[in-house]
Amino acid sequence: MTQNTLKACVLAMTLLSTANVALASDHQSPRNRVDFQTEVSQVLPNDLMRATLSIELSDKNPGQLARALTQAMNESLAKGRNFNTVKLASGNQQSWPVYNDKQKLESWRGRAELNLESKDFKAAGELLSQLQDKLQLQGLNFVVSEETRLAAEKKLTTDAIAAFREKADAVRQAWGAKSYSLVQMNLGSSGGGGGYPRPPMMMMKMADAAPAAEMAGGDSRVSVNVSGSIELKN
Repeated sequence: MTQNTLKACVLAMTLLSTANVALASDHQSPRNRVDFQTEVSQVLPNDLMRATLSIELSDKNPGQLARALTQAMNESLAKGRNFNTVKLASGNQQSWPVYNDKQKLESWRGRAELNLESKDFKAAGELLSQLQDKLQLQGLNFVVSEETRLAAEKKLTTDAIAAFREKADAVRQAWGAKSYSLVQMNLGSSGGGGGYPRPPMMMMKMADAAPAAEMAGGDSRVSVNVSGSIELKN
């Protein structure tokens, strides 16, 4: 290797090292960085009711069992057609063998589910009362509907960002900085899908109610949070 070639290699390595140092410096965190978050929330009435009903039957003939389950579902769906504000949908349906103590096939047992959803609590309660002459109520809860939740989140997002900017300015003033710049910001939301599931004993009492149980949806809290970082500048 000639002397000129050696000098060229040394120069290239020096320039590469300088570039790497500059690149690392660009990715360093700001020295006056402050991380914090803000959250705003709103309590909304649960405007959507969801319920799951089911039926379990047994038969020695699996074909007859399947037909009986299908007939029970069809009859329930037919009752639902009289309630335009209530949505019914078939759920899971399955069957399994039942063996005796000697592990000999004794019969077949099957289960079918029906899902109910409605914003009309009065109509839904009346339909539930009618459906429970054959079906059993397995679960009932109240939630904030998607359209209501999205509308609330839209306004809460604006409020949460405004709260974040207000807090950032308060941090700037407390630190005595002249200004600040936003380093990063993240948005998140939660709530609205809670409601309260009914325990089995309450379901049984509801089934005995006449003619239909009164429905109270309760409330849920919807929250939007903003987390992020700012860099204070003197």
